[in-house]
Amino acid sequence: MGCKRRLTGSTRRKVRLWQAEHYEFIDAEYDATISGDPAARWVGGRILIPHVGWPYALAGAKTCIEECMRDHPKCRAITSYPIGSAPLPTRLIDCSDPDCLRIVETNSGMRGTYTALSYVWGKRSPGYRTTKANLSFYKVRIDPAILPQTILDAIHVTRALGISLLWIDGLCIVQDSTKDMHHELARMRDVYRHAFLTIDAGSAASVSEGFLQDRQPLHKPDAFLPFICPPGAEEADRSTQDAQVGMVYLVSNSPEYCTISDTQKPIAREYTSHTVRRGWCLQERLLSTRSLIFTTETLQLRCHTHTQNIGGAHHDGRGDLPLLPDAIFHPDSYVAHESDEWEDTHGRWKEIVEDYSGRELSNSSDKLTAISGLAEMFSPILRSSYVAGLWCHDTLLHDLLWRPRYPPRPRTSGYCGPSWSWASSC
Repeated sequence: MGCKRRLTGSTRRKVRLWQAEHYEFIDAEYDATISGDPAARWVGGRILIPHVGWPYALAGAKTCIEECMRDHPKCRAITSYPIGSAPLPTRLIDCSDPDCLRIVETNSGMRGTYTALSYVWGKRSPGYRTTKANLSFYKVRIDPAILPQTILDAIHVTRALGISLLWIDGLCIVQDSTKDMHHELARMRDVYRHAFLTIDAGSAASVSEGFLQDRQPLHKPDAFLPFICPPGAEEADRSTQDAQVGMVYLVSNSPEYCTISDTQKPIAREYTSHTVRRGWCLQERLLSTRSLIFTTETLQLRCHTHTQNIGGAHHDGRGDLPLLPDAIFHPDSYVAHESDEWEDTHGRWKEIVEDYSGRELSNSSDKLTAISGLAEMFSPILRSSYVAGLWCHDTLLHDLLWRPRYPPRPRTSGYCGPSWSWASSC
C-alpha cells in the first residue's frame, strides 16, 4: 500500500477486503496509523497510541505540555507561579540520578519545578514508605530495588520531561509520624496546585503494577497493511528496496475500537482509570494545573483548556471530569452572592460531592480530609462557613436534604462525619 501525496483532511473511504481466516468480506471505513510510525507523515488519521512509555509517546507528551504553556491563555491565567518559581513542598525526591535517588528537604521560601504523582496504593501496605527510622537513610540514598514499579515509572516519566524533582506521598510524608502527617495533609492542596505536572497512574490498580506497559486495544482493527512510504525530495534517489515501511490500520466506524482524527465524525469512547475510583485522587486531579493521565487504553494530557489524546487521536470529551469554575483560581475576584457565577460555583460543589461520595477510601476517617483542599478553594468564592462538607449559607436547609445516590456500603467502625452530613454515608 502506498500513495503519492499526504492524506490530509478526511481519510474516510470504503475499502472491501477478503478476510481469508473467517471466509468473509470486511468493510473498513477509515485508515489511520500511530503517531511516530513512518506512515504518519502520509496518513492523516490517528489511532490511540498503545506504547505509552516509549520515547516517542513521552516526547509527544512533552510537546503538548509546551503547547499548553505557550498557546493556552486560560491555563496561563490560572497558573499561580511562572515555571521554576513555585514554592516547593517540605520534601521531594531528587531523581536527577536514577541510581542515586534521595529525599531532599526544602527550606521555607525555596522555589523550583517539580512533578507530583497521583496513584492507587492498593490493599497491601507498601514497605518502601518513609518512616522516622529510615528518613535519615533516605536523605542519603534510596535503593531503587526496594521501590514498587509505579514509583519507578513516575521517576522515569519525570526525567523524560526534563524535571528532576518528584513528590510522592508515601515517600515525602513520614508515615508513622502523626505530627508530620497532619502538617503535610494540610498542605496537599498546595502540593498539587503548584506542581508543574501531575502524573496520573490511572492504569495501575496498585503501586506494584506500574503504568508504562504497552496497552492492548479492547478490539482489534479490521485489518492492517504495510505502507511503503514515498521518498521525500531529499530522498528522491532512494530505491524502493530502501524505502521506509510503516503500518496502516483499517477500522470500521465502530465505537468499540478507537477514534481517529478531528476531521472525521467523533466516535465516543470512555477511557477507564483506577484513580477515578479513589477518593483522594479527585482533588489531586481537579487541583492540578495539568495532568498526564496514563489510562488503561492510552495516554492523555488534561489541562484547563481541554483534554487531548497524545498522538492526535480524536477525543470528544465525553466522560471527562468537569473542570473547576474559573473563579476558584481567582479568589480575590468578587462574586456576588446568588449571582449566576455564584450559583454555578455552588452547583459545581454539589457535583463534586456526588462524584466523591461514590469513590473509595482506605480509611473512613479521611472522608472529609481528602476533600478539604477543594473546600479551601471554594471558600473565598462562596464566602460561607464550611462545616462537615456543607456550606452555612441560605441553601443549607436544602443541602441537608441529601440522600445516598449509590448503594450503601457496610458501616465502618471509624468516624466519617456527623449524621446530618453526607460524609456520614461511608
